[in-house]
Parts: sequence; C-alpha cells; structure tokens
Amino acid sequence: MRPKSTHIPLEEHLKPILVNIIDLFHPLCKLSQIINWEKLEEEFGKLYSEKGRPGKPMFRKRIYRTLRT
Repeated sequence: MRPKSTHIPLEEHLKPILVNIIDLFHPLCKLSQIINWEKLEEEFGKLYSEKGRPGKPMFRKRIYRTLRT
C-alpha cells in the first residue's frame, strides 16, 4: 500500500516564517515573553460567562461617538 500523499500547496512554501519577519528584540516582543499568559487568562476568564450573548468590541461605538463631536 502506498503512503498517503503529503502534498503541501505552493502558497505554504512561500509564506515567510513570522519569526523571520518580526524583530524579537522589540520591547513588545520582550514584554510578551515576560507576561504570565496563563495567569492573565485565568484572572480575566472570571469576568466572562460561557452563557448568554457573546461580547462585542466597543470600538465601533467609540469611533461613532468621536466622529459625532
């Protein structure tokens, strides 16, 4: 029996690796390595519910208010 084909589309080969694009010495990259993401997720997770209407970003409302004034 022949092995399954592991065909990878050409686009996948042409996509640059993110690590090669961003500056790992940028302050935000350094900060992201220091943050305890599990703890942050645990603390903020308490503020959200699995039930009910999903939350919506406030961005649009803020933009509309800004443009009106």
